[in-house]
Amino acid sequence: MSPCAMQYQGRDSSAYTPRCQYDGSFEELQCAEDVCFCVEGNGAIIPRTSVLLSNGRPNCTATQPGKNF
Repeated sequence: MSPCAMQYQGRDSSAYTPRCQYDGSFEELQCAEDVCFCVEGNGAIIPRTSVLLSNGRPNCTATQPGKNF
């Protein structure tokens, strides 16, 4: 079972529900209530990417390690 699927199944009802891709990896954009943020491939939140939904959504493509800008 993929890490995303395990986190999805083992989540606490007070925690956010991770969004997984068909291959089991984490979607790079995750949202919890009124905040969206970017995550790494292992689901770890990328620092300084949290954005209130009322202010839009973060650009996760620009925050991924190893991507050329």
